[in-house]
Amino acid sequence: MAHSPQIRKGADIRKPEILEGFYQAIIAEGIEGASFAKIAKLLNINQSLIHHYFKTKNNMLLELADLVIKKWQNPSFREGFEVIEDPAQRFDAFLDSLFLEESIGVVDTRVFYAFYYLCYRNENIRLRLKRMFNRFRDYLVGELSNFRKSGIITVTDLELAAEYIITLQEGLAFHQTFFQENKPFEIFGEFAKFAAIDALTRVD
Repeated sequence: MAHSPQIRKGADIRKPEILEGFYQAIIAEGIEGASFAKIAKLLNINQSLIHHYFKTKNNMLLELADLVIKKWQNPSFREGFEVIEDPAQRFDAFLDSLFLEESIGVVDTRVFYAFYYLCYRNENIRLRLKRMFNRFRDYLVGELSNFRKSGIITVTDLELAAEYIITLQEGLAFHQTFFQENKPFEIFGEFAKFAAIDALTRVD
């Protein structure tokens, strides 16, 4: 039995593309409104194709969580400072990379907050995001350890310092959503950067 052109077109679309459609549907409709029907309409595919790949919305949520984490962990922001050998210059570039608008906007805030909300209802999603932040904290601890050995920073509790940096960085998304209005992002980004420097160079 021959398939319709829509089915043939849908059969050629891979799961990552459907997940990207889910991502866009959450931006447009919110987490509750992003139904299989709306995703199918957005992608111009048959809804049955989504059911074939994911079976349930919960299954698709878990796979989208993995995609969001992959986006969030995009290492491109590190490329500029990882080649710098001078510790002081590397430290400055390192902090710049953490508090730039491009670093904060890797994942759309509407999608990220949707998953933050789901952490309180879905243990699997909470554990995924917790692992993501733990890995990032460990990466920061490694960098901070090198900066302390070079005498650039003085803070002794590197794990606490790394968690503080992550909190500052995530707070920029909050600020951007609720307080930024018409002010340039760089104003608060610089403020957060200097708050991090103060914490890292404190004498315990």
